[in-house]
Amino acid sequence: MTGPAQEELKEIVEKKLSAHGYTNMKGGLETGLQVLDGRQHKSSRISSIVLMSDGKEYPTSGARDVDVSGVAVYTFGFGEDHDEKLLGAIANNSHGGTFLYVKDEESLTGRFAEILGGLLGVVVQNLKLTVWQQQGHSTIEKVDAGSYPQNVDENVHSVTVSFGDLFSGEFRKVIIHLLPAVDREYRATAIIAAQCSYRTQGKDFYSPRGHRLRCFIHRTRSANRDAMKPEVENWRWSWTVSLA
Repeated sequence: MTGPAQEELKEIVEKKLSAHGYTNMKGGLETGLQVLDGRQHKSSRISSIVLMSDGKEYPTSGARDVDVSGVAVYTFGFGEDHDEKLLGAIANNSHGGTFLYVKDEESLTGRFAEILGGLLGVVVQNLKLTVWQQQGHSTIEKVDAGSYPQNVDENVHSVTVSFGDLFSGEFRKVIIHLLPAVDREYRATAIIAAQCSYRTQGKDFYSPRGHRLRCFIHRTRSANRDAMKPEVENWRWSWTVSLA
């Protein structure tokens, strides 16, 4: 932000902001989207919106319906009167944003620094994971990926999860509910294929490059009750609770 722009913003905050009972989150989101849309330089630039609120939205404002699917929106809730459900919904509707509760000034400083540092350290943009079931060998029943949006392609029997931007050191996890086909032969069988797509330094990449990663199942004569890993159960339970 340029020096004149900083002075203009400071004047708005100090002289023109006033409280009238409710918060206009819809107006804030729409203004943020207009600012991003009006930028002169957009190519390969990381952009996001930070929305801070300590109160309730106008009952009929429709902030939840503002289309923020193309940008990450990081929402901060202050104090006891903030609308946690609405702020969480706005973040979930965005492209990889998160909701954060701010208990005090120290919490704001630390959490805001994390978000800002993350934006400066984005290493991957528009990360997507696509998984394919293997015809005749498996069926994808469901993909658990938290609140990240999914797209199902019935024609090629695939599910694509969109994660948005990825900061340095971050990772994403999904749980795939897969139903293997009945097979009396005891052999290694490919039951799922996967591939990631992402953008970095202005170029598109695929991983693995040129092919899909295939996962195999080694069939045995009897099922092992201890085959389920505890960490998988923990992830599945946490996602179930968060989406309830």
